[in-house]
Amino acid sequence: MRFLPFIFSIALFTSAFLSFSIQPILGKMLLPMVGGAPASWIVAMAFFQLALLAGYGFSYFLGRYSPWVHAVGLIALYTAGAYFVPPVLPALTGGAQSFDLSVEVVKALFSAVFVPFLALTATTAALQRVFAATNDPTAKDPYYLFIASNAGSFAGLFIYPFILEPFTGIQWQSHIWKGVYGLAVVLIVCCCLAAWKNKGKNIAVKKQKTSGKPIKAKQVMMWILLSFIPCSLSMGVTSLITTDIGGLPLFWVIPLGLYLVTFIFAFSPKEFIQRKNADFYHATAGTFMVLFLGLQIGYQPAGDFAVFLTLATLLLGIFFFAAWACHQKLADSRPDPEHLTFFYFIIALGGALGGILHAFVIPFVLPGLIEFPLMVLLSLFVVRKELFNAKKNALSDNLKWLMVGAIVTLFISHYLKAQDAPQVVYKAFLFVFLFVTLLATIRPRYLALMGIIALVLSVKGHYPGDVQERGRNFFGAHAVYDKEVENQVVRIFAHGNTIHGMEKLNDKGTKELDYSYYLHDGPIQDVLQIASAKTIGVLGLGAGQLACYKKGLTVDFYEIDKVVEDIAREYFTYLKRCPVRDVIIGDGRIMLEQENRKYDVIIMDAFTSDGVPLHLLTREAVNVYKKQLNKNGILLFHISNRYLDLAPPLAAVANSENLISFRKAHRPTKETFLRQQSIWVAMSENKSSARAFERSGWKTEIPLDYVWTDDHSSILSALAPSGSIRESDFPRKRKEALKHPEAGK
Repeated sequence: MRFLPFIFSIALFTSAFLSFSIQPILGKMLLPMVGGAPASWIVAMAFFQLALLAGYGFSYFLGRYSPWVHAVGLIALYTAGAYFVPPVLPALTGGAQSFDLSVEVVKALFSAVFVPFLALTATTAALQRVFAATNDPTAKDPYYLFIASNAGSFAGLFIYPFILEPFTGIQWQSHIWKGVYGLAVVLIVCCCLAAWKNKGKNIAVKKQKTSGKPIKAKQVMMWILLSFIPCSLSMGVTSLITTDIGGLPLFWVIPLGLYLVTFIFAFSPKEFIQRKNADFYHATAGTFMVLFLGLQIGYQPAGDFAVFLTLATLLLGIFFFAAWACHQKLADSRPDPEHLTFFYFIIALGGALGGILHAFVIPFVLPGLIEFPLMVLLSLFVVRKELFNAKKNALSDNLKWLMVGAIVTLFISHYLKAQDAPQVVYKAFLFVFLFVTLLATIRPRYLALMGIIALVLSVKGHYPGDVQERGRNFFGAHAVYDKEVENQVVRIFAHGNTIHGMEKLNDKGTKELDYSYYLHDGPIQDVLQIASAKTIGVLGLGAGQLACYKKGLTVDFYEIDKVVEDIAREYFTYLKRCPVRDVIIGDGRIMLEQENRKYDVIIMDAFTSDGVPLHLLTREAVNVYKKQLNKNGILLFHISNRYLDLAPPLAAVANSENLISFRKAHRPTKETFLRQQSIWVAMSENKSSARAFERSGWKTEIPLDYVWTDDHSSILSALAPSGSIRESDFPRKRKEALKHPEAGK
């Protein structure tokens, strides 16, 4: 192996490793600051894309000078960045809601890591340009070094969820990153010295000016679009697969890792997958997306863990082939090395536009999580190529008429479904649409048009009832809709894929409150009786059902999202009929400590869709709760979940705080949509309370082998194929209550 390509590859690998390994570290640091909202990762991604743009802009600016001035500027930037290493995030001091919170996240990241990240992102274009000025035989086409950079990025991402997070805390992770940063500085200096010693005569790369034909504006716009779409696809699919799971770095890094793999495949001189098949794979991926939209599945994955993994895998496959097709077209149209820094700057610009769109526009404009299928369909328009000589194919000539007929049948099928028509009739019309979708694979633009119609109809019919309100913000998508259930009209509050509250509209009797998870013969009643509770604090408002759970209770709600309070007051009557002492807006853990009120029972009932904010379950969080309890007070955690079994981690935390923990799985005697099974964990330091729990059927739990703390925790250790419910919980086989998106947490 030649020395110059080797050392440049190692330096590029290391800098890219650093730039991508710091992203999940900072994302994990951010979660407690934003209430555990998975959207914090999307906003962080937007910041990293903007910083990448600044890094490539730095290289483009220095491209007007000789490669050696460029090298000195890069070393100076690394030296300045050392002052900010290891990065420390400041506290968020601005607005606590939605758009303001997104801005605060970007400001915090900017002050903590912008300068070193600028140096890292400027490295790719800078070192490739310096390499192109050497006498190495491959210096005329340095783009292949981009593979080393992407490989380093890939390694940096995946070392985090599988090595760093499971075995080290955030402080150790930061110090490890600091050490590797120092190594990168040494490698950069060695590369520049070696390049100076082996200077070549490649005059074209000494300055950005060129004597060749200028790059046309149309080509630049296409580069922006081809880099924008994959970035948007990456963020869109991440939003989908983290809607119910929550802040889990593994599901952050997989889409981003696949995004990098598509870059590697596209820019590699070696064909990992035959490029001539890229269009076919892309069209097939688009076909699957349209089929999912027609069936109203796939763009909001829900169900048990096996269903989730299946849908997530299919969605990631669609993302991969759509992104690869875009990046392949981008790589095939790359300019000569004399335009290298400009080309990378334009790629970064497209990515930055995607980041801005997802962080600051989409959550406040689109009604639901539809950006991913929207971008898949857009990619079919942009990277278009008829398959199998479609223009000369007889089928192709008549396909547009078949498409029109298929769209009509799709409208009919949706109408029949809304009218509760027989399943056979409804599915017969739907089958026609799906069949023509398969035929439309040969004409991607026709396929995209069918997909747009299917997407509009699937959004309109996503909630099975009369929609009163729907929207979206930093904390996720929400909707309020009325549905006839068991011969009664029920108003339902859905957050993401999960019900967060309900109320009967045509029954104002006392028994109307005895439904959902808050049943009068359930675990909450046990806890209130054992604690002789008069005051309770509840983390998570939902529709406000707990306000009316029991007469005579003094109730405070802690809710991070002001929109949730507005919904509870405008569309539900609990807070009107059963006035609470306070609804305190802000992160429950932080506000509970600031308010410093004492409670007989504190209930942790905070969810983002089906995901539980992890920072509300750590040892430090439980220590905060414990200090706010009256003597003989009890902590109660609602842990019903499709994918996670949180009882063992909570048992370990309880042991570390000298508390006794118990778990109870409750199934109502008559289980219906309105009376659902649920799982709870209670903690107490009172031995007499412990005996009362045992008499009420609560069971002790085997703790996890390590304690979740703010510094070290991993939801991976709580992943469970059956979610929070175990087969041993009930003598009869459990129903599918927690699998359906309407079935609750």
